[in-house]
Amino acid sequence: MVAGAAIVWSTGGLIVRHVDADAWTIVFWRGLFGGLSLFFDFQKHPFAGSNRSLISSTATVGYTWKCCMVTGQYYTFNVGVRNENRFVFAFRLNGIGTFGTEKIGQWVK
Repeated sequence: MVAGAAIVWSTGGLIVRHVDADAWTIVFWRGLFGGLSLFFDFQKHPFAGSNRSLISSTATVGYTWKCCMVTGQYYTFNVGVRNENRFVFAFRLNGIGTFGTEKIGQWVK
């Protein structure tokens, strides 16, 4: 898996050269990032009720510049009677600090 990641990472320059877009469009799309994680439990549990296989999900979107970064994350957690949803955001100035409801890189507890 590490070798595959190294190959994909090293061929990024070849792919960018074949993109038919102006420089500002390429710079914009390089700073945008996002991710999605889903956690499922397919076992039958007495507390699960009907069709509650999705336990937790996290959706992340953000944008990075040379000086700063903005990110937003949406969490859901659903196990038994515990059902939580929350939105967190952070604004980071490189070398100074982070402002927001969650620090970037902070682990969810």
